[in-house]
Amino acid sequence: MSKPILTSVFLVISLFILSSFSKNDPLFRSTPVDQLTQNKVKTMLVQKGLYDRYFNENGSGISNRFEVDKNVRVVIDHATGLMWERSGSNYMMYYEGAQNYVDSLNNANFAGHNDWRLPTLEEAMTLMKKGKVSPGQLLIDPLFDSEQWWIVTADQDSTNWAWIVYYSNGYCSANPAGNFFVYVRVVRSIYQEQRPDFSAVEQ
Repeated sequence: MSKPILTSVFLVISLFILSSFSKNDPLFRSTPVDQLTQNKVKTMLVQKGLYDRYFNENGSGISNRFEVDKNVRVVIDHATGLMWERSGSNYMMYYEGAQNYVDSLNNANFAGHNDWRLPTLEEAMTLMKKGKVSPGQLLIDPLFDSEQWWIVTADQDSTNWAWIVYYSNGYCSANPAGNFFVYVRVVRSIYQEQRPDFSAVEQ
């Protein structure tokens, strides 16, 4: 096959790939939802390959690419384009208090930023590592503080039930937000994973 034909075929394939997604599409949903049913969660976990010991035990989790920021207080995941609080709240709080915690960090320009938020369930589940549940061990990278063994997310199953991620036991669950004291770990979006760039393709 001649070079011009090969180039034309490559350009056609490239255009098809580029039309399949937007460069700004998030890899994981960042907008909270308030009617996230258990069935929807199971489907999401399977589609994205995220591990949950009950909902998707065959999931392998993602290959995170962590970097501890120079200020040490945050961890950047280059695989998801998310910047995480390395530790989290020093104490557990009700769901209503979680947003107050977020607001306090934004008002203080924590780590030089004021766009911190609660993670969605799928964002929080990207930190879950597949493994055997053991006393005192969390299924999350040791770069993160072990104090926050479970965290609340911005997603809700219904008006009074919030989705919570248990790094201590390897699963997520919806719980009545008003009846649970939970830790908070905030996140912010920094960029999306680099998409293929075909701008330099030979014409």
